[in-house]
Amino acid sequence: MRRIFAGALLALAIPLTLSLAVETSRPKPKVIRGIVIDPADFPAPNVHVELRCNQKGKKTTVATGKSSKDGRFTIKSEVGDACDIVVTFPGFADHVIPIAASDTRTNIDLGKIQLDLNCKGPGVTCFEVTPIEDKK
Repeated sequence: MRRIFAGALLALAIPLTLSLAVETSRPKPKVIRGIVIDPADFPAPNVHVELRCNQKGKKTTVATGKSSKDGRFTIKSEVGDACDIVVTFPGFADHVIPIAASDTRTNIDLGKIQLDLNCKGPGVTCFEVTPIEDKK
């Protein structure tokens, strides 16, 4: 009787141990927040924000979002190894922010992310303006 009880207990313990090992190896879900602003420090709405992580040696988009009217965005996802937040908007340079896998915080606030003009996009023309000295 004791052997049967010990065997049954062992049979229950092995799957429990395996499920705990699987749960601890998975990345923890994180909430990543920020505010996208333009070069004049105004909120930038409808800016595309994505979380890209290394998966099988290749950067893959694992979550996407857009900034709201006030420039705020929130992305909720499991963050694995070597992840980046990539902020893109036409006419502006892509902004890449690394998220370390070693970061143990469940809430990550990136603060203000300022977009920079990009003069290389289609349909974008930039002119250099040199201030003229005022001769009085």
